[in-house]
Amino acid sequence: MTIKNRIKVGVLGASGYIGLELLQRLATHPDVELAFISSESLAGEMPFHIFPPLRRHNLFKKLTFSKLENLVETDLIISALPTGVLPASLPFVLKKTKKIINISGDFRLDNPENIRKYYPATSLQSNNITSKQYFVPGLEHDFSATIINISGCMASAAIYAAYPLIKNNLLQSEIIIDAKTGSSGAGAKNGDSHAIRANNVKPHKLLGHRHGVEVKQYLKKYQSSLENVHMTTTSLDISRGVIVHVHGNLTRNITMAELEKIYRITYKNTDYIRIVMGKKGNERLPSIKNVIGTNDCEIAIAVSDNEQHVVAVATLDNLVKGGAGNAIQAMNEMYQFNATHGLKSYGVWP
Repeated sequence: MTIKNRIKVGVLGASGYIGLELLQRLATHPDVELAFISSESLAGEMPFHIFPPLRRHNLFKKLTFSKLENLVETDLIISALPTGVLPASLPFVLKKTKKIINISGDFRLDNPENIRKYYPATSLQSNNITSKQYFVPGLEHDFSATIINISGCMASAAIYAAYPLIKNNLLQSEIIIDAKTGSSGAGAKNGDSHAIRANNVKPHKLLGHRHGVEVKQYLKKYQSSLENVHMTTTSLDISRGVIVHVHGNLTRNITMAELEKIYRITYKNTDYIRIVMGKKGNERLPSIKNVIGTNDCEIAIAVSDNEQHVVAVATLDNLVKGGAGNAIQAMNEMYQFNATHGLKSYGVWP
């Protein structure tokens, strides 16, 4: 794509962890002109002052953070604003752009009662927006809505793990999700101090996590008999990464070979989903280390000896596949860009 034909993209909430991940990826995206980056607290500052690696790109020697009120016209806005902030500014933002990809949870849930319960900051604003779409990259392909709301990080991992089972009506009415996440999932301004987090693993939410509601809402579209999704979340002593185990009883006996075939067929043409069963060495099972810094999600499954219980495990980087990467993946498909643009990265090892 020529410079003339590149789309103009603005990033809102660009100084948070996901915002900074977006900046470094969009700055080198050949189809994108990064036209605006917002931060209320750092307006006028250079991005590399808080994220030094950005100093290597000439763009960030002239593009500074701006307040949202100074938003320029763009083709697309990718919002990494904290939950509850975008809805209050939506009328203004929609005057400046054609499409919004939202990474926070504002428009993930459909039920007004659930929105009030799990996203009270959002419910205080007008949430009667008809042109919105809950979007799981790789599984959804409808971009007709004005607002594309990306699935949450732990919700994404759980959905990718469970989707082939649900799509084929293989799970009974109840599933249990055990999700563990690194400290960056709490955002740049939240979380425990290092003294509390280091060398420690602790429960974050025993039951009732809002990502569980999100998972149920999505999966129930494919299996109406799904009634209960119980989600437990745990904080890990790592900065980034998510690992999720999904447990469920099967609706029929099924062999491991048959189940593996179902997963491979389901994700055969899906970018960035890797089924790692049957591989060797460090690819024998999903690992957080394998996916850090990448847009990959690794998945494996196991079936009990009596072929009646299944567990599916998925790992991803919460800032990439669980945030910025999924947003860019959605953008690439929306505008029919090369699927790898902005997402080429080898991760970090060891």
